[in-house]
Amino acid sequence: MKKIISAVLSMIVLAGVCVFPTHANSAVEAAGEDMESVPRGYKMYPQYVNESVLTRERTLYEENNNRVLDVEDYIYLCCFLDEKYYHYNENGEMDWLFFSCRSYRADSWDNQGIFYGRLIGVGDTCAPFWYECGIYDLEEEVFYSIDKAYIKEKFADIDDALSCTKYGRYIGDVTHDNVIDIRDATLIQKVLAKIVKKNPGDVWISIAIDFDRGKWYTFKGIYDMNRDRQIDVDDVTALQKSIAGLDYLS
Repeated sequence: MKKIISAVLSMIVLAGVCVFPTHANSAVEAAGEDMESVPRGYKMYPQYVNESVLTRERTLYEENNNRVLDVEDYIYLCCFLDEKYYHYNENGEMDWLFFSCRSYRADSWDNQGIFYGRLIGVGDTCAPFWYECGIYDLEEEVFYSIDKAYIKEKFADIDDALSCTKYGRYIGDVTHDNVIDIRDATLIQKVLAKIVKKNPGDVWISIAIDFDRGKWYTFKGIYDMNRDRQIDVDDVTALQKSIAGLDYLS
């Protein structure tokens, strides 16, 4: 059965509370020499659930990708899940959890998505969970990539999970403080005036689908608030509109 870390579960009775798990070292004997690459605090996906659930997930993966996984390819399902956030229903019972994930080897492309204004999945994609994170429904014993969970009413609090865990980055959050406010607009103005330099790690050509809007965007990293592949005064204006609660994308 599922192995949920439960040290603090009995003390939490509110739904959607920021709850951060404490992990012991992962202990997966079957991985052999590959265990040296397992991140501390992660669990191996095949040992996370019972065999029937794993078989079902493997079957779905094969059907969705129109391919049969042989022994070598099966390593794609050997993910390591890191529990980030626990969600509780109105009865104080944990009903789902949010996790990030990694795998033995990554896919050959970067897979990025925008959820609630946050850019996530920057880096190597973790099959079978796109965008490097997902939801585990404890009641149904079903895994969902975040893009699949996003459209389900049961997981409407995913925004809280992302915010509490500071997972991903808000586009426009150039101050790296997990919020969009006037300080971000001020910093971009200083960059444009050449008073300060851009953080080079925040500027790159990104292609991502915005699930809030159902549209693909190509933009220039975190500074490019209006997503026009330019860093200019229009981004400052877009930030100010966002802060005011106005639509900032044409």
